[in-house]
Amino acid sequence: MKIPRTIMVVLFLVMIFAFMGCDVETSQKPVELLTPFTDAIVFDLEYEGKSFVDDGLGAVELYRCIDGDTARFTEDGGLTHYSVRFLGIDTPEVGRNAEPWGAAASRYVCDRLNEAETIVLEWDPSTTRLGTYGRYLAFVWVDGRLLNLELIELAFTESSGIRTRFGEEMTLAWFATKETGRRIHGERDPEFPYQD
Repeated sequence: MKIPRTIMVVLFLVMIFAFMGCDVETSQKPVELLTPFTDAIVFDLEYEGKSFVDDGLGAVELYRCIDGDTARFTEDGGLTHYSVRFLGIDTPEVGRNAEPWGAAASRYVCDRLNEAETIVLEWDPSTTRLGTYGRYLAFVWVDGRLLNLELIELAFTESSGIRTRFGEEMTLAWFATKETGRRIHGERDPEFPYQD
């Protein structure tokens, strides 16, 4: 369900004004990351009896978590599995090309997916079904919360889903979160081996 545009604009302005009075660099306590955009979206998808691969919407089980924006899922108890790239986001890399906050984003996503009672994947008709490397593109709903949007609000990624179903919310959330100066928006990752 889409949030009315006026409510989104008001939320955005309230967050901006709240953060204008905070000086992140001189503050003893970092600005708390909140998820008002994610909290406001109501999960109302009729996914029962549907298959993500066949219908573009369906409940799945985690097969294996890859990183902060990619995982493998199954719909048939593990007999077959497929890779899904989370739509509209691009978390920092892990592994050989590791970037700051990549490990933290990956850990957060893997924990959320492993602990989930229900995972629902939703394809957005404004995009192609398959992206780079033959991965499906999807919004990932974890226990009724849009994980893609939550990751933006938790400063683990920027938004790149402007023309998608949740593009407006993702963009507004990104602007609001950027103002916090948190994680990818200015903080040093304490786990990352910087070469300074």
